[in-house]
Amino acid sequence: TLVVNGNQGLLRLNSRGVEVQQDALFRNPLQATAVTGLVTWQAASADHWQVTGTNLRVDTADWGMRGLFRFDQGGEPDLFILGEILHADASKTSRYLPAGLIPAEAVHWLDHGILEAQVTGGKFVFRGNPDHFPFPEQEGRFRVQAAFQGGKLNYQAETSWPLLENIQGQLVFDGEMMEIRASRATTLNSEVSDLVATIPRLTKVRDEGLTVHGNLAGDLSDVMLYLQHSQGTMLQ
Repeated sequence: TLVVNGNQGLLRLNSRGVEVQQDALFRNPLQATAVTGLVTWQAASADHWQVTGTNLRVDTADWGMRGLFRFDQGGEPDLFILGEILHADASKTSRYLPAGLIPAEAVHWLDHGILEAQVTGGKFVFRGNPDHFPFPEQEGRFRVQAAFQGGKLNYQAETSWPLLENIQGQLVFDGEMMEIRASRATTLNSEVSDLVATIPRLTKVRDEGLTVHGNLAGDLSDVMLYLQHSQGTMLQ
């Protein structure tokens, strides 16, 4: 349903098979199996528009989310998004990130680093000028926090490091930082507890890399293998 009245209007969404293509931001078209909600807009002046979305739900082949947004185009653009992750395949994360705004090395790691993980719930918030994402100077706010299970992490994708598997924990994106905290995981024939894997700055992942801390309990041969491969990543 579309209603327009002068400088304001509303659109009730109840759509299936929606596709959005924005080549400057996303490598592939964004495809949604279903989109529902209410979008309203109004103009305070010819160059000052505000668009608001409420009761929104978006489902794709890889995730389902619901939330709200507000976009204010008066002066510097300001976008606010608040939402809940209902379910998601975390291994597909990079498909839906604005790769046009993220350094290529960070996109490459996200493509190859998170091999498996099923998100069971989470929350996210975005606030600021989209042109400044991922806010390296703290000029905006971006945070995603999600619980996941069945994780498989290839944290040194360019080397022969053993995989971390059966990870259960929390995945956090906070500005440029990505962090995985897990109570348990396995690698080779060993158990890993109190696992923390961190990329301090996604925009500098090639220079600063990823660090992994945890407690390894298992075969001595596993410990020796990790020592042989210790090239800047630390597992305690």
